[in-house]
Amino acid sequence: MKKFLLVTLPVLFLLGCTKEDAFLVDSFRDCDQPKRDVTELTSELLGSWELREKACGLCSEDFSREVKEEVMLTFKTDTTFTVEDENSEVLETGQWEVLDNEAGAFIKVTLAEGSSQYLPGIIGICKNQLFADLTYMDLFGFLYVKIK
Repeated sequence: MKKFLLVTLPVLFLLGCTKEDAFLVDSFRDCDQPKRDVTELTSELLGSWELREKACGLCSEDFSREVKEEVMLTFKTDTTFTVEDENSEVLETGQWEVLDNEAGAFIKVTLAEGSSQYLPGIIGICKNQLFADLTYMDLFGFLYVKIK
């Protein structure tokens, strides 16, 4: 019975999603980026990114996907990053690093202090989009679009 529930509940959950639940174009689920090395991924990462969308598939109905504030994420060549609001107030800072393993290069961030409200967990880049997510299973994340 437990196995039946473990299989049935996720399927029902996914069937309940509408097209509106999907992120902007270039969805990470459909991203077929080739395996990249550290140099390629670093080149893609550097620059400024604007927060465009957030998602929380397991949150209550009143969770808004709409981004009401202007949030900019900047990755600099000195391996630091900042998250700033529309008034250039620094919301978060930290260090970034691109590491390599058998699956290819990946991005690791370390906050100067506390836990991140804008760059949780796993970070991926697909074309001109950056997605930060706690895990791929929780349907919670932030979508940024590269602006420069």
